[in-house]
Amino acid sequence: MEDIKNLCTETSFERGVDYFQMGNVTDLEQFGNKITATVEGTRDYTLNIIVSLLILVIGLFLMLWSILHFIKVQGTPVPFNPPPKLVNTGPYFYVRNPMLSGVFILLFGIGILFRSISLVFVFTPIFTLLNFLELKAIEEPELEKSLGKKYLKYKKRVPMFIPKLGKTKKGLLK
Repeated sequence: MEDIKNLCTETSFERGVDYFQMGNVTDLEQFGNKITATVEGTRDYTLNIIVSLLILVIGLFLMLWSILHFIKVQGTPVPFNPPPKLVNTGPYFYVRNPMLSGVFILLFGIGILFRSISLVFVFTPIFTLLNFLELKAIEEPELEKSLGKKYLKYKKRVPMFIPKLGKTKKGLLK
């Protein structure tokens, strides 16, 4: 026990002893100056799961709702095969890229579910930035060419990923 006590703070050691006495420490082994064990924590992550599942459902719903509106105009959500006409109903009334917004929300939800700081604060923002740059450089110029003034007017009115708050008009359920 003294070997373990010397390797950690007093608070940490006391907590470890409490875990051990509660039966939460198993497979305790010592290999020279290395000590390993399996420790089951006592924290309840139910709230984390509920919050992340709610976020995941919102992201998935947004993606499926977006795909449904592409199908209505006989288009595909694949960038190299855009729909034949401007889609500006349903989620597209509020943001130009709701499917990607849904993907970003899904990634954020997965990061929360797995308590991944890097997914929430590094990977998802970088992925969002890369998509923004690709849309600005490639997809939007192509849509401007193929859809003309309609798209330019739409682009001016509708934000790329995050809807403007406080502006609700017809279009949500079309």
